[in-house]
Amino acid sequence: NIGSDQEISILNLATKIDSYFHNSLGIAISQASSPGRPTSRYIPNISRAKEELDLDCWIDLDEAIDRTIRFYQQQT
Repeated sequence: NIGSDQEISILNLATKIDSYFHNSLGIAISQASSPGRPTSRYIPNISRAKEELDLDCWIDLDEAIDRTIRFYQQQT
């Protein structure tokens, strides 16, 4: 798992994960964003892994979430 170069906010990621559950887990935002302050974002640079190791993203985010949830559900 090397990550992805696709941008997604933590809120959007949490919302996407929450949508996989029949009963919403609920999302709580503990700190409001500051008006006028740019949103903090982090997008991993995976170009070196692609170039030097010939790696690529071959599982999209939705499939990765689905597989992870199914894995942990099988553990219980």
